[in-house]
Amino acid sequence: PPGGGLKVSDAPGVWFITPGGWAGLLASAGFAPGYSPPTAAVSPSAIGDSLTAKPFVSRAKVYPDMSGMVHVEVWQRTPVMRVMAADGADFYISDDGWILPAAGTGSIYVPIVTGNLRLPFAGGWGGSLESVDTESPFFSEESYLYLYKLINFVKLIRSDAFWNAQIVQINVAERGGTGAASAGNGPEIELIQRVGQHIVAFGDLERQREKLDKLMLFYRRVLDTEGWDDYRYIDLRYRDQVVCRR
Repeated sequence: PPGGGLKVSDAPGVWFITPGGWAGLLASAGFAPGYSPPTAAVSPSAIGDSLTAKPFVSRAKVYPDMSGMVHVEVWQRTPVMRVMAADGADFYISDDGWILPAAGTGSIYVPIVTGNLRLPFAGGWGGSLESVDTESPFFSEESYLYLYKLINFVKLIRSDAFWNAQIVQINVAERGGTGAASAGNGPEIELIQRVGQHIVAFGDLERQREKLDKLMLFYRRVLDTEGWDDYRYIDLRYRDQVVCRR
């Protein structure tokens, strides 16, 4: 019978597992690299099902060719942020809205969300946000919608090269925390910057692009002239103004 083989073609921008790490996953599916069984002995559907059962795999394609070579193509989910909440919750959220465990993944460069983030699911839960149990005692529509707003805000940050490099942490705080309170509902966020010793009071998640544009204008007109370490607190919560404290 023709010899089997292995070819793993991963999607660009892999995150959760290196190409070499796929060998162990395939071995657990009954197809060990380096072993050459007849093509008929390899179950492409079983291999594919085993791979897509992993939360960080969005899809897999497994098929043999005419020579007996078994091809495995995998697409990993791409994390957009890591949540390390005050209550101990620790997980990644992917760009397609999956909650993924942080344990065993190593360090992945994405913005970190800290603080008092209220989650619409129990600690340790994983899966698609679309499948969250709405009957769970942890679920509330407010926390569910807020989490989606937060994901969209992080996507906005990551779509801009400057903000993606500059904003390293997003802290969720109760309204009216540090600095003067502002009108609105729900929690507020603070941004921790890579360059500069200041904290940015962003406020609620409304008018996101407007606030980022205002901050950029302040950086260019003030900090580029006076110095990036002159202020400790930059408050964006008021329309048409920036309030600063040294």
